[in-house]
Amino acid sequence: MTNESEFCEKFDSTHANYKATYLSITNRPRVASEQAYFEYMLLREFKETQTDYPLLKRTFVRLDEFIDKWITNDAWLAMSIENHLKLLHRFLNEVAELKQKDPTDAFIIFQAAMVTLRPYYALLENQRKVL
Repeated sequence: MTNESEFCEKFDSTHANYKATYLSITNRPRVASEQAYFEYMLLREFKETQTDYPLLKRTFVRLDEFIDKWITNDAWLAMSIENHLKLLHRFLNEVAELKQKDPTDAFIIFQAAMVTLRPYYALLENQRKVL
């Protein structure tokens, strides 16, 4: 929505669509992160990973450290995505309330926030097209 008339015309339906879907979107990264952690715990319990053979033991220790860091980063990323989606929902609710009183001010605030987020959404959109 790049101009005020488009904003006034499309915002309510777009906001309603986001409200209807954001809760199901919000938990996807966390579910994937939890699944990765579960798989990591299963790997650690395999008899083969608990060997005393020096070369394999060092390799499994390094693998364990790598996976542990990856799982931690994955959990932080999932939490960040979840927070972003919830804060976006809160912001859109505030814009919707302001739009009822003053559509021009609501558009200015909406546009200011969306301009700063546009590069990040472009990255996500490009990645989605690749996948």
